[in-house]
Amino acid sequence: CFDRDLTFTQGQMFIHGDVFVTGTNKFSYASTGTSYVAPHSTLYFDTNSTFSYSPRLTNRHSLSERNLIKLTDKTSSIFFDECSLELPDSGWQLTNGTIYFNNNVKIYGQSTKDNSFEFGNATSNEDLNINILSGANIESYGYINYNNAN
Repeated sequence: CFDRDLTFTQGQMFIHGDVFVTGTNKFSYASTGTSYVAPHSTLYFDTNSTFSYSPRLTNRHSLSERNLIKLTDKTSSIFFDECSLELPDSGWQLTNGTIYFNNNVKIYGQSTKDNSFEFGNATSNEDLNINILSGANIESYGYINYNNAN
């Protein structure tokens, strides 16, 4: 639970078990290092929190940096619950694991496919499972690209 906004600017994170981001502040991922959500682990963004994915503080991240948070396997997950997701630059691509949406989730992104919030990479063994839970509502203010092979 952050008492102010936190920007992670360098290095890597390794998420083991259930890691909750709570509170009303923003967690910004601005590192160009690759981070991992381990098997049977969840990175959880709780009510009123905000997550921003924008590697590089000074300029737009490259297309090759759209996937610096890796879901290790199908049992790795990211859970958005009544929170906001900001993708101010070149978007974000997730593969392999599972993403959950619960309650009202707001996604602020870019308006082009190349800079989208992308699910999958057209490779069947890296497809992303997407779970929109009962009663969930996704407000998208940007392009979402469903790119699973199956």
